[in-house]
Amino acid sequence: MYTIERFGNITLSPFNNDFTLSPVPARLALASTIGGVFDNDGDGRSKQSFPFPLSYDCVVSEDTYANNRDKLDALRAAVGLRAKLYRRAADDSDVHWCVARLAEMPHTWPYGQRGYFEIGLRFLQLTQWNGDDHAGWRFDDGYDFDAALAFDTNDYSVLMTTAMSQVVTNGGTLPTTDVILTITTADYPLTNIVFSTSGISTEFTGFLPTYIPGSHIQWIGTIPANGELQIDCGAMSVTLNGENAYNEFSLISGHIGDDWITLAPGNNTIILTAVGTLTGAMWTINFKDAWA
Repeated sequence: MYTIERFGNITLSPFNNDFTLSPVPARLALASTIGGVFDNDGDGRSKQSFPFPLSYDCVVSEDTYANNRDKLDALRAAVGLRAKLYRRAADDSDVHWCVARLAEMPHTWPYGQRGYFEIGLRFLQLTQWNGDDHAGWRFDDGYDFDAALAFDTNDYSVLMTTAMSQVVTNGGTLPTTDVILTITTADYPLTNIVFSTSGISTEFTGFLPTYIPGSHIQWIGTIPANGELQIDCGAMSVTLNGENAYNEFSLISGHIGDDWITLAPGNNTIILTAVGTLTGAMWTINFKDAWA
């Protein structure tokens, strides 16, 4: 399964630990009716309900007794802070992270012993668990190797061609909507940008299939030569050369749901159409694998 091991840059004590491994519950959209209950999510997946409480109980016992105070003071000072909380898979050491806030730290020092310290950490999980980051990162980008980064992770960035589609793989177990689509032009402008996906059903062995709705989004502005359009589907923002360009964005016929793009677990095909000369232009799809 998983072990929780770090909050921000604070390594959590591995001694006598007892912690929450429950998945985030569903945010149900139910309403009582005369005929029973109306389920507003229909056949689709309910979203996760945040914030979700996570607890981590352990014993602090440093090799040198005086070092216990440093560890405890660091944890006490972290109460109220928001940072990444990391977990590690027991079978293959994969690292996942979520954003969490440390809300409380119950702390006892039993009368019968003075050699170790029993503490509890009460987190509020604010995001899903994230796995591999499908982005173009380098050694000097300031990342930590134990922060859910992996060597040879697929970087979905290709030159634009007349047949513009990419198959991207969400290696997690949950759909993700936190996707960033970027187009960079070279010597020629492009306009009327359309991204689309097909509605698909996904299935894990032994479980019912889940329907993932299709996406059809359009930006009708013009990307100038040597320009960059970025559509951040998770933050629901659109920028052109770093400036707000949301006014030219819309959800078009065939789009289903409030999310701009949803990537199911497994393989997903994203199709791009654009008007103009494609020579030298490039498009990139950035996202993180999503885990329950």
